Amino acid sequence: MEIYANVAFHVLVIWTLAAITPGANVLLTMNTALTSTPRLAAWSAFGVASAVLLWGLLGATGLLVVLNTFPWLFTIMKVLGGAI
Repeated sequence: MEIYANVAFHVLVIWTLAAITPGANVLLTMNTALTSTPRLAAWSAFGVASAVLLWGLLGATGLLVVLNTFPWLFTIMKVLGGAI
């Protein structure tokens, strides 16, 4: 049991560091805001938001296709989701 706690702790630390580290989108928006006009910075932020929305839609669509193709997988997800 102790090994699982150790692994869980390391995963939590790595995940936390990854979550608080600014990514390329944040750096692009900050750089544009600091070096260009506010209008260009707003367009940059809009472009980043549009890309995030597109990736979210593609991910949701892909998950929908998988769950429609394998209905038993959806049943397993419902059972596990209700059990947790």
